[in-house]
Amino acid sequence: MDKKLARGDIQRYTEIQRYLDVARIASWEAGRIIKKGFSSTQRVEWKDDIDPVTECDREAERVIRETISAHFPEHAILGEEGGENHSNSRIRWIVDPIDGTANFTRHIPLVAVTIGVEIDGELVVGIVNNPIMDEEFYAAKDMGAYRNGERIFVSELASLKKAYIAFGLRREPQLREPMMEAANKLYGDIRTIRRLGCAALSLAYIACGRIDGLSEIGLLPWDMAGGVLILKEAGGEVTNLDGSPFDLDEPTILAGSPPFLEYLISVFKDVKLDFTGTKFGPQ
Repeated sequence: MDKKLARGDIQRYTEIQRYLDVARIASWEAGRIIKKGFSSTQRVEWKDDIDPVTECDREAERVIRETISAHFPEHAILGEEGGENHSNSRIRWIVDPIDGTANFTRHIPLVAVTIGVEIDGELVVGIVNNPIMDEEFYAAKDMGAYRNGERIFVSELASLKKAYIAFGLRREPQLREPMMEAANKLYGDIRTIRRLGCAALSLAYIACGRIDGLSEIGLLPWDMAGGVLILKEAGGEVTNLDGSPFDLDEPTILAGSPPFLEYLISVFKDVKLDFTGTKFGPQ
């Protein structure tokens, strides 16, 4: 840690470190499954018209859940494939076994195991592990963010004209069209837009300075939980699309180094999105 620990912080520090260690182990175990599956032909099923799932997704989540439960059987776990175990614990693990499944099914290596850990609703651990490219990003609250063991920080790029910004879209017209209008505004100011197809890696790439900002919609908690803490520990900031305080249960995110986030808020604050009739809206 960069700051001196006060006596009362030591127990919390030790607790969070344990969660980080187990989260890393769980992501490594899942990563072995994903790396093996990436080189083989996967049978693809569809949750709906556009969201694929493979047996690797299910097997990787099973291994993650088993690893967590072996160390912390009383903790709550929310996973993309297995739902929530409805524990009343103040500790919750939020798991996406393969963020970027569509990339995975097409043998595009932009995929990640992502795990976040909350204590009383506060994110304290984040993992984004890309086993295909052998890159592990991780962070713990007040302990910094790391890539393969090296400390990372957001970009210090000062010029909008040189900025790279990751961008997310949905197919639904009421979501797609307002975001395309905003993209036109972006292209008038920045260097380029990148569509990674993996929100967790987009956040990790901002954290290590590869890209400068992110605007994304149509997300669920497991898409963001691991990457958000990594970004914040690397000096970045996050909000909802309209610039309001970030909420893991809201389906939008803006992220970046502080000056770029301020710019993104100015572009997106008036974008109106209607999630009615989608899995992200009222059910």
